[in-house]
Amino acid sequence: MAISKELLEKVNYYGKLSKERELTKDEKEEQLKVRAEYLKEFRLGMKQVLDNVDVLKQVTVAKSLSEVKSTLKAEDGIMEIKQIGFNLTEVTYNVKHHDANSIISKFAIK
Repeated sequence: MAISKELLEKVNYYGKLSKERELTKDEKEEQLKVRAEYLKEFRLGMKQVLDNVDVLKQVTVAKSLSEVKSTLKAEDGIMEIKQIGFNLTEVTYNVKHHDANSIISKFAIK
C-alpha cells in the first residue's frame, strides 16, 4: 500500500507552513493527524516489504553431501545444499525457518 499523493502533499504543506509562521491551534491539530496517518501508512508499507524479504544464511556441516541431503531434503526453508570439500557441505537456509544451531543439531553424534 503506497502513501497517497494527497496525504504526502498535506504533510509537506503543514511542514512548509510551520517554517513560514507559527501554526494556529487547529492547524497544529490537523498537522498531528496528518503526521499520524502518514506514519501509519509508512509503517504498514515497510511491514509489507519486510514480510516479503527472505534473509538467507549459510552454515558448513562436517558431513558428506549425500548424508546432508538425506537428512534435510524435505525441510522447508533449505535453499541450497552443496559440497564444498571432502566431507564438508554448505547449507544455505532461510532464517525465517531455521537457525544455524537447528541445522547443526541434526548432525550431532548421538
